[in-house]
Amino acid sequence: MKSMNSFENIVAGFSDEFPEFQYYLKHAKEIKGHEETHPDITIECCTSLLQGLSKSICYRLDASIDRKAFEKGTIEHQVKTAFKLIGSSSDVVEIALPQACSTVARLAGELRNTRGDISHGKAVPKEIQSDASLARLALDVTEALSRYMLCHLMLLTEPKVRYEDNIELNQILDEVGEPIGSTPYSLLLFTHDFDAYVFELDKFSAVKEGGE
Repeated sequence: MKSMNSFENIVAGFSDEFPEFQYYLKHAKEIKGHEETHPDITIECCTSLLQGLSKSICYRLDASIDRKAFEKGTIEHQVKTAFKLIGSSSDVVEIALPQACSTVARLAGELRNTRGDISHGKAVPKEIQSDASLARLALDVTEALSRYMLCHLMLLTEPKVRYEDNIELNQILDEVGEPIGSTPYSLLLFTHDFDAYVFELDKFSAVKEGGE
């Protein structure tokens, strides 16, 4: 099977229930597209994918997380927290897995910081450059971890928010946001930034309950 295909297949298989996760397909595309020509970009995108999935897991499985503080945390902490949450919700996660995966994430983050071409601009010529073999290793590890994380998240999380069930909120969002073509702003938010849509729904629900 070609690189990242198994991860992409999971995203595609759950596209109806979790359309927002198609966002990560562009990470997979960049990871595959630069493995030979720009290894450091592949490594950087691998790190971003693991970090993004970790945030998605934590925000869905633990509503009490302080998002602002969590965003400022290290990738090592974010990945470790994600695996701990998966473990607390499932009996198939080994106790040592969170620590082991967080160590991998820390190493990936260090590579991104020292060699990344996107997140941190580098003067040329770069002092250290990765080769394709290292990029391939990062790709293989990332595919295995991301597939595992995404699979467990989707199995543990039932999609409780449906766009068509929130007509009143959608109308309010459409009044303040700009559409793109014939697609209303509320649907754009639901499809491309689901976390933000849920945040707006929570605020709307709190105000509505307070007024009743």
